[in-house]
Amino acid sequence: MHFLMHLKLDGQISKSPLIGDHLLSVCACCLQTPQHSEIFIAPGFMTDSCGQCHGANSSIWIPIDLYLEDCIDGAVAATNAIEILSGLVKILQAVNGTTWHDAFLGLWMASLRLVQRERDPHEGPVPRLDSRLCILLSITTLAVANIIEEEEAKLVNEVEQSNQSQEKRGGKRRKDLLSCLQILGDYESLLVPPPSVISAANQAATKAMIFVSGLPIGSGYLESTNINCNSINCSGNLWHLIIEACISRKLVDTSAYFWPGYAGEKMKPIPHTVPGQVPGWSALMKGAPLTPPLLTALSRSSASSLAELEKIYEVAINGSDDDKVSAASILCSASLIRGWNIQNHAVRFVLKLLSPPAPVDHSGTDSHLISHGPVMNAVLTGLSSVDCVQVSLFMVWFQSSQLH
Repeated sequence: MHFLMHLKLDGQISKSPLIGDHLLSVCACCLQTPQHSEIFIAPGFMTDSCGQCHGANSSIWIPIDLYLEDCIDGAVAATNAIEILSGLVKILQAVNGTTWHDAFLGLWMASLRLVQRERDPHEGPVPRLDSRLCILLSITTLAVANIIEEEEAKLVNEVEQSNQSQEKRGGKRRKDLLSCLQILGDYESLLVPPPSVISAANQAATKAMIFVSGLPIGSGYLESTNINCNSINCSGNLWHLIIEACISRKLVDTSAYFWPGYAGEKMKPIPHTVPGQVPGWSALMKGAPLTPPLLTALSRSSASSLAELEKIYEVAINGSDDDKVSAASILCSASLIRGWNIQNHAVRFVLKLLSPPAPVDHSGTDSHLISHGPVMNAVLTGLSSVDCVQVSLFMVWFQSSQLH
């Protein structure tokens, strides 16, 4: 505990006293009660498919499990989860003297265990699977990004101060993350996707298979395979979703698609032809009107890019009255709850719909929010579930931190 206090004084936990104190209390609790580790690590989650541990399955990472459960249970504020989680990983890595490879592996496995524990969900109005998936695929990814960016920012400053001309190179933490993510694919029992996200995992695996085959991802073929899942023989898991999340945050690149075992060893031949246009985000980007079939498709499938979210947000602001309500409903559906790679942007646009600026041509004494009422009603209705509220809370602090 004395060493933890020393780290706090050196500023390695957090600049925020509240965050630093919370990390200290979590770590101290776990150091005093190591027997609690069996509650969080079930048999079968300790080793990979070859029976090896790789140094990341020790109880030293249990503070991460405890903190993540606290986020779900509401025992701690969810609005600074990214900073607390990245700070917690840094202090555990420093205290235990581990490599960043093991620290990242410990973090990913704790997040995976959080998802797997939902297989036996509690009753009552509490956050469930979608909140846990948000932590795994959004919060954890952003926390890892913070840790890596911190090191690489220091490297850039050192190069600038030495007045040397040097190409940008990844630091040790990024290299350890790459090796960690490759090994993570061996932990098959942790990577089994919950039934409700099997389709998303399969689509992530399909995306890699299409890329490896040489077919452009944006050709529309991916959307067509999402409708006709028999067109490609694939078997995705949470590993594929994690890699997609890391690619979207620029932590790894598409060379991950060529990792052994990632794109699958067996697949049917992929036809190198562009299918006819199907209802989906690509149709919206081409200017298709919000017809009922397209509205249904966009509500059920998440946007894959910031440009797609910007497009539907533009409709919610400048479209016809009916299209505004439809667009607001779309933003609060799949893109918000399961658009893990763009979830922070989805929350930002939803919040902007709740507090829109007055139109340039607005006049009179009545508030401009009166005419905006149907859109706000659609947003509040879309945010009514417990998981939507929890996901929004996770991302609100991230949005505010990006402004400073």
